[in-house]
Amino acid sequence: MSPLPRLSTIEPGASFTEALARGVMDAYDKADNPLALADVLILLPTRRAVRAATDAFGRIAQARGHSTVFLPRLQPLGDVDEELMMLESFTLDVEAHLSVLPAIDETERAFELARLIARKFESRGGPAPMDQCVALAYSLAQFIDTAHTERVTLDGLAALVPEHFAAHWQETLEFLEIVLSAWPAHLREIGKIDPAERRNNLLGALSARWRTQPPDHPVIAAGTTGSIPATADLLKVIANLPKGHIVLPGLDREASATSWDALEPSHPQFGLRALLTHIGADRHDVKTWPDEAHEIPRARRRLINEALRPSTATDEWIDTAKALAQGDPCAGLSFLVAKNSGEEALAIALLLREAVETPGRSAALVTPDRTLARRVAAELGRYDINIDDSAGQPLDQTAPASFFLHLVEAAASGWAPVPLLAFLKHPLFLAGRERGEARKAIDALEAYALRGVTLSKGLAAYTDKLEAAKAATKDTNTRGALGRALDLLRDIFEATNELAEDAPRTLAVWAQAHNAVAVALASDKEGLATELWRGPAGEQLSESVASLLKADDAPGEMDLGTYAKLLRMLMAKRPVRRQENQHPRIFIWGPLEARLQQADLVILGGLTEGVWPVEVRLDPWLSRPMREGLGLAAPERQIGLAAHDFAQLASSPEVVLSRAEKVDGKPAVPSRWWLRLENLLSGAGLPTVEERSVDHTLWARHLDEPKDGPKPVAPPAPKPPVAVRPRKLAVTRVENWLRDPYFIYARYILGLERLELIDQEPGPSDRGALIHGIMEDFVKAFPAALPDDALAQLVEMGRRRFAAYADVPQVGAVWWPRFERIAEWVIGFERTHREGITQAIAERKGELTFDAPGGPFTLRGRADRIDLYTDGMLGLIDYKTGTLPKKDYCETGLQPQLTLEAAMMVEGAFGEDLALAARALLYIRLVGGRSEGEVRAVGSGDAPPMELAEEALTNFKDLVAAFDKPSRTYPSQPRPQFAHSYGDYDHLARRLEWSVGKGGEGGGDG
Repeated sequence: MSPLPRLSTIEPGASFTEALARGVMDAYDKADNPLALADVLILLPTRRAVRAATDAFGRIAQARGHSTVFLPRLQPLGDVDEELMMLESFTLDVEAHLSVLPAIDETERAFELARLIARKFESRGGPAPMDQCVALAYSLAQFIDTAHTERVTLDGLAALVPEHFAAHWQETLEFLEIVLSAWPAHLREIGKIDPAERRNNLLGALSARWRTQPPDHPVIAAGTTGSIPATADLLKVIANLPKGHIVLPGLDREASATSWDALEPSHPQFGLRALLTHIGADRHDVKTWPDEAHEIPRARRRLINEALRPSTATDEWIDTAKALAQGDPCAGLSFLVAKNSGEEALAIALLLREAVETPGRSAALVTPDRTLARRVAAELGRYDINIDDSAGQPLDQTAPASFFLHLVEAAASGWAPVPLLAFLKHPLFLAGRERGEARKAIDALEAYALRGVTLSKGLAAYTDKLEAAKAATKDTNTRGALGRALDLLRDIFEATNELAEDAPRTLAVWAQAHNAVAVALASDKEGLATELWRGPAGEQLSESVASLLKADDAPGEMDLGTYAKLLRMLMAKRPVRRQENQHPRIFIWGPLEARLQQADLVILGGLTEGVWPVEVRLDPWLSRPMREGLGLAAPERQIGLAAHDFAQLASSPEVVLSRAEKVDGKPAVPSRWWLRLENLLSGAGLPTVEERSVDHTLWARHLDEPKDGPKPVAPPAPKPPVAVRPRKLAVTRVENWLRDPYFIYARYILGLERLELIDQEPGPSDRGALIHGIMEDFVKAFPAALPDDALAQLVEMGRRRFAAYADVPQVGAVWWPRFERIAEWVIGFERTHREGITQAIAERKGELTFDAPGGPFTLRGRADRIDLYTDGMLGLIDYKTGTLPKKDYCETGLQPQLTLEAAMMVEGAFGEDLALAARALLYIRLVGGRSEGEVRAVGSGDAPPMELAEEALTNFKDLVAAFDKPSRTYPSQPRPQFAHSYGDYDHLARRLEWSVGKGGEGGGDG
């Protein structure tokens, strides 16, 4: 008879699988019977636990000098949230005894449920987008599995919705008729059952078999909490077998009776208490698993158990705090409090990196936060460390699948600029070219067809823009780049013909066309798309595409956009796990994968409320009272399972608890377990969180700082040779020169131009160009007298110009009503203003060249409007659709556009016929808002326009002469009082580094 107890527990802090393996070998590894150990059957919760136990048995056998050993039979039992079924050794045996129907495939089930959901929507006369139906199908499948898992019959649904409940619950009940009648009928027709029901049947069959025919070999069920009723039934049978043993994970036998009786579903011991009650045992019947080789940190275990004590029993902390203070429960326990998620990830990466430096030391990050896990893995990449992330990476986030998805999403968008560029700039995009050749063509396409306001979208529209740009340029290099971009567009256009027609098709037909296009555009010059299918991600993509091509059971036909959404949803549910080059001693585990695992250092990351434990989400199908009435477990039961995981892991010999003060830029609330622990430590007079904090957050903050600390950056003061300094300038850029000489240096000497945004929305500059164009049309059409229907004529001219923006909602909704108000104001202004004017001239260009120390300099200008007065003088008008220049700035020369144009005018720059003095310089503001229009005159009284014009030209010539000196620099915004709040080249000048605080010396003589 085995010396192992019938009911036992391995206490928190011990390596569960190591302790289990030692105890089993101590009991059954006998020299006189080498096969005794092989007769033992051990049931564990997960496949990962089976692998860990197998390794543990191997290590112990090797340590005991066994050259050969027959290991016990290890089988995964399946536990809550696990999709694993019992393996073939059970299944074959049970199915021979009780024909258990096969389980329906998850994707097949989702598609069939989606078809039923679509019919339900159609019967109500509503739309049924297939991607939404599939999303609902996955949710409904989860509800079905939950009901099967908890062995709840759904026949009582109708009684759960009395008439006084909200109307939408009545509608939900009508919708759930799918699971009451249509779905069971379909399963009967195809001869399959739901996966959770099959698992229940298998476990039930095994329980029945062992109840009547007890096995003659030892059976040990270890590490499971029995949260699944069918599993709990099997554990009850095993506990009563002659050679049956139950090994519970982390049962708290020291809790007071008050605490034990007050356990709630969210408590870590709630599930174990329910299991013991089901078995018919008391916690005092449970013995400690025999394992003398491991010293359990009892003080830590006591601390964690007390911190998680039921809220109704926390008054006992007064007594337990004294007992805790006598030991050293904080030995090996540390805290990490980071300012944000990025800092937390880097600090955890440094902890793992430190563990790598110690030979033989293992470390694991345990977190349910997948974003944090990915960040830590990325931070370890700077040290060339590949870490084993047990959860893997969703297929849709891998390179091959993202190429596949970007392609169809770009096509579904009608080849809008942003989705198109996301696809074209993917590393796998080649389209039969070398990578560098393809990238140059894409760059030209982006610069000449996709940046700025894109009123016409699509491959044909981009082709037209490229051809127009090619025809307009004489530069050989530019023409060559545009030619390559055109060739690329034509190849894409030809390759994507299969996706061009957006007529509804089935999933398989879309997948076939999509696959052909993806292969063509991922192929190299030899016509091979090897990178698309390379590695674990490529293999998983290949399997996914193959399943789609066979998806004859997929629900209905769909358009391209729906297919794209459905494809991303399906790929997001497929994990990709990397197998190659993983570091053997550091890991990332989810709480489920971490069960029964052990590492020398355990980091519990992401301890933020709503993350760990996860926020309890409302059931989308049933309200809380309805779930209770149906017999489903309370949602807080999941928190209890998570709390058990936390308690087990936090009792490990060396633990770091980690959280961030801010997540996604918003303050984060510490996990309830963190707060409980913090309060208990403070009340017991034990070392606080601050006193037990690790230094790694400080290291993370300073990791990327310069060795000698930050050094002040001086304002830039470039001093280019006079020969390369500009000899031409537009009059509208003189203000830039006065305010920010660095602008002139970057724009006209370095030749750098600000790139427009991709697929930019029409903005203030476009509105200004639109209004200027309309006013130009109007003045050219009526240079002298106005017609009687002037307002109607102006509005019609505006309508023609606005037609180009017909597809932009904001233009029709906001800009056009404002223009109509502008038009009324303009006609009223014109009828008064044109008295005494013989002619109005629109958009006249001019140039004035004068001698300067560095050579002739040309000032260019474009007058919005020139009015000829009856007295032989001129008037200059400049239209503004934004803020008007300040009158004193215009008269003091800081904004000299109109005054310089007046000086150019009298010098004959706009034609000898217009070499006349100006009597009026006017800014006209056209906004159409609260004020339809506004007129601001420059120069009057003591400062007549021509005096201001002469002074402005003199000052400008002095400015040119000053910057023709070799010693003159081009500083960045040297006059803070006149500086813009932002500039196109501020990032290049690193303005934020020197304009705040002390800054540095520099700036030259600007």
